[in-house]
Amino acid sequence: MQFHIFAFASFASLIAPFGGFFASGLKRTFKIKDFGESIPGHGGITDRMDCQFIMGLFAFMYYQSFIAVYKASVGSVIETAITGLTVEEQMEVVRGLGKYLYNQGAVSEKVRSVLFFLLGSTNGHFQVVDCLNGELLRKRRR
Repeated sequence: MQFHIFAFASFASLIAPFGGFFASGLKRTFKIKDFGESIPGHGGITDRMDCQFIMGLFAFMYYQSFIAVYKASVGSVIETAITGLTVEEQMEVVRGLGKYLYNQGAVSEKVRSVLFFLLGSTNGHFQVVDCLNGELLRKRRR
């Protein structure tokens, strides 16, 4: 918390005053004396708030970058990554994930065979038929 306060205080004291210099340069470029007449003799509210615009932008960007917490689930990240792919590319991702899980020992050879069969691969066709006749039929009967 103290670091965030230090960052805001540093920006407010070192950078924000340059908003006034920027506003003055903009007025000189367009040959404007004041930005408004709402406060007589003071150049309007915009002249009083020029550094506040820079502070507001800084506060928004700082909050979005360092403070806001974005809740991202594994499913939402995968969905975001998959939606830009073609169907063939999506199937290749599933095949690769199946190979990875099999190599890690997370799924059995039967599961991998069914996965490849369902995705159109003929690799291990007889094992798939055995699995379909045995494992999947047992699950249906439950």
